[in-house]
This record gives sequence, structure tokens and C-alpha cells, in this order.
Amino acid sequence: MKRMFFMFLLIPVFGMSQTKNVLNSTRYFCKPDKVMEFEKALGAHAQKYHTGDWKWRVWSIESGPDAGGYMVSEGPSNWTTIDGRGDITAEHSRLE
Repeated sequence: MKRMFFMFLLIPVFGMSQTKNVLNSTRYFCKPDKVMEFEKALGAHAQKYHTGDWKWRVWSIESGPDAGGYMVSEGPSNWTTIDGRGDITAEHSRLE
């Protein structure tokens, strides 16, 4: 009976290990006179590199101390997927 009770206690642990519960959020700020170029480059970068499991969601910050910036969220994912991502190429690391 103890063993069966212990097995039931492990079910949530196994369930949690498979869920995608990790998000990555970053804020970007561009020069006021370069907004159009920044938005175009950010969109092109997201379409080229951030699809599937690495999908981006981009919001403009409309109020507060960071108004005029952009919030980029990547995910949801899990730690196993993030650990297996590998190195990001130099081409990917720069905005075009």
C-alpha cells in the first residue's frame, strides 16, 4: 500500500517535467529616428530564425518609463529543449 501511495505521488512530478513552462522576455530600444528600420529588421529576423519552438511574440511598450521600446517574448519551452538548442550562429546574433 505504501508503494502504491508513493507511485501516485510521483505522477505530478512526471507530468510537470514534460510541460512547456519556460518563457524568455527581453526589451529592445531603438533610436527614435530609426524606428521603421528597426521594426523591419526585427520582423525579418523573427521570420527567418524564430518559428516553431522558438517563436517570438513582439509588443510595443506604450506607456511607463520604457515607452517606445519593444518587449519580445520567446517560448513557451522547457529546459530540456533550451539545453539542446546548441550554439547560436554569428549570422543569427545580428539584426539584418
